[in-house]
Amino acid sequence: MKRHRYLLGLTQIIFLYCLIPISSVQAQITSDQTLPTQVNTPDNSNFTITGGTQVGSNLFHSFSEFSVPIDGSAFFKNTLDIQNIIGRVTGTSPSNIEGLLKANGSANLFLLNPNGIIFGANASLNIGGSFVATTANSLKFADGTEFSTTESSASPVLTVSVPMGLQFSNSVGRIVNRSQASPDGTLNGSLKPVGLAVKPDQSLALVGGEVVLENGNLTAPSGRVEVGSVASNSLVKLEAVNQGLTLNYEGVQNFQDIQLSQEAIIDVTDLSPFFGTGDIGSGDVQIQGRNIRLTEGSQISSFTLGSVSAGTVAVTASESVELIGASANGSSSNLNTVTVGDGDAGDLIITTKRLSVRDGAGVFTNSFLPLIQGRSGNLTVNASESVEISGSSPQVGLSALTVETESAGNAGNLEITTPRLIIRDGGRVSAATSGTGQGGDLTINTDQLTLQDGGEITATSTQSGGGDININAQDIRLRSGSLISTSVFDSTGGGGNITINSDTFVALEDSDILANAFDGRGGNITIISPAFIADIFRDGQATAVGRNPGTLDRFRGNDRVDISVEAFGNSNSAVSGTLLLSSRSLDQNSLTPLSDTFISTEQVISDSCLTHRNKQQGSFTVTGTGGLPHTPYDPMDGRYSLTEVQGLTASSEHPLNSQPMGNNGTEIQGQSEGETLDPDSLNRSQSTLNHPTPISNSWKPGDPIQEAQGMMRTPDGRIIVGTSPELAAAVKAENLVCYANTELGEEWGVGSGE
Repeated sequence: MKRHRYLLGLTQIIFLYCLIPISSVQAQITSDQTLPTQVNTPDNSNFTITGGTQVGSNLFHSFSEFSVPIDGSAFFKNTLDIQNIIGRVTGTSPSNIEGLLKANGSANLFLLNPNGIIFGANASLNIGGSFVATTANSLKFADGTEFSTTESSASPVLTVSVPMGLQFSNSVGRIVNRSQASPDGTLNGSLKPVGLAVKPDQSLALVGGEVVLENGNLTAPSGRVEVGSVASNSLVKLEAVNQGLTLNYEGVQNFQDIQLSQEAIIDVTDLSPFFGTGDIGSGDVQIQGRNIRLTEGSQISSFTLGSVSAGTVAVTASESVELIGASANGSSSNLNTVTVGDGDAGDLIITTKRLSVRDGAGVFTNSFLPLIQGRSGNLTVNASESVEISGSSPQVGLSALTVETESAGNAGNLEITTPRLIIRDGGRVSAATSGTGQGGDLTINTDQLTLQDGGEITATSTQSGGGDININAQDIRLRSGSLISTSVFDSTGGGGNITINSDTFVALEDSDILANAFDGRGGNITIISPAFIADIFRDGQATAVGRNPGTLDRFRGNDRVDISVEAFGNSNSAVSGTLLLSSRSLDQNSLTPLSDTFISTEQVISDSCLTHRNKQQGSFTVTGTGGLPHTPYDPMDGRYSLTEVQGLTASSEHPLNSQPMGNNGTEIQGQSEGETLDPDSLNRSQSTLNHPTPISNSWKPGDPIQEAQGMMRTPDGRIIVGTSPELAAAVKAENLVCYANTELGEEWGVGSGE
């Protein structure tokens, strides 16, 4: 009974303990007493931090734990001469920031906790300078000193030098951001809550092990966002820039992963002038990790309005960059830079091993509004292994890499460098314009380019001139309605030029290459490839079909490859471009198509009287035409033929006076059926071949190339391949076998079979 009462009492205590608010137990800020840091709180929810150690313009604080509850705050009450506030956590607990971090003046705030840092949905910032949240174990300074979270001394060496590096130890904590805070209703360039946000022209940095933005936003208006994920024993350098701080990873050997999900947003748009005066500008973004993944409508965004040009968005991954799908409400997962003013949109730079953009995701830089002069930015992709653009989403449409303009400004340029570029299932790579601005240039440097199932590479225009497309590849495959186009659909603008340089180029199944114009000049198409295979050679044509007022539809679905440089307008400037197909060294007109009918395999080889009867007889099996049909659309059922060697009637004019010896029972196998043929049938054409005919080898460069029409085996086991006349003459070859060194043998040009 006593035991039951004890268990009941213990249960009641545990239940009551669970009713105590978690924030009042776990969420607190405590000094570790290694520095004179003072923490005061009236309610265990709002904390005022004073004291610490000031050395020059640096203020140092040290905590055993540092967490802020929901609706709570941590106020660093510094003097205005402080430039850097540096707070470390020496305990073992991660920091859970659910409320506000605040400081006076324009001071930068550094928070170091190697155990991890988690920003909740209500986390926010109110500081005048830059903010760096890191799971590094120490902050290094320019004079070689170090402020470490593992420092056991009560009086660490502090410095007046500027911070210059983040040092990570063997264990690197993760950083998670879920902030959707919107202090005073402030929004980012996507008109969503700013989340964690710094003042204009400042830096916001999250640097740790794995970094996760889970429906969490980061905002640095016209400033800089830095997100880095590194492995153990790494040193990340800090450098001062106009926008606060930037991170340098040049000495880092290994990285960890970065994930943006559930419509997480990184934004560097400054909307504050929109509510007052001045231009809306945009800053820079640098993302650095191992595998970087954006899903469920997450995005990295830069937006500019006015004459101020935007900064650069750079994403660097040691392994992969993936952009996948869209959110349920129709937001694609994307990287984007946009201008709706006279300032240029920012450039986009992606550096990785593998880039994958699929299921409606995108990478794009655009300029909007008809009268503005701002141009879209440049898009540069360097992927050391592969780039794949594929698929679509019912909410947002096709997956794409695009550099486009809908304004008077020109489109930027798009350059892709990778060993394998795959564009399939409607994926698109485009440097196009739908305004009066010129289309951008598109350059693909790759070993293998595959466009399949409606994949597109375009630099088209609806009003101005089309951009140029330059493709350098070892192997190009266009299949299933794919498209390469620089066409112009309206106005006097000329079609862009298409230059393709490839070792092997295959275009099949209604895949088109178009540089059309309307009232301007058609673009030039130059294809340089030693092996160029396309449906156009079925009928020998390479011309356009119909007019194209604003559409490519008349070229599509006609079950052939169209290569067109036509201009379809009625003005005097509507002039066709130039089409050049060059094979470098091969004259394709000199090739003779393979015959659909080969010599019957019933015409077989016969041994002559000179067969070595004391040796085991061999066999020769013909397996077909080498695995190739006559054309890409024919079945692989061709039969490669054999002709026969027969016994010869004695000739008084020849040194050998022998009788026919065709029926010696030698087994000969025909084609792939493995059939054994009757040797008695081998002499049926003997009576028509009474005299040898010399074989003339008169072919010289420039003559047509004749495909072999058959093959035969001589009595001594040699195989001869040749045309029908050559094989017919060689039927008399039994004399040549034995007397290769005679005058007759030398005349026929056949050597010894021994």
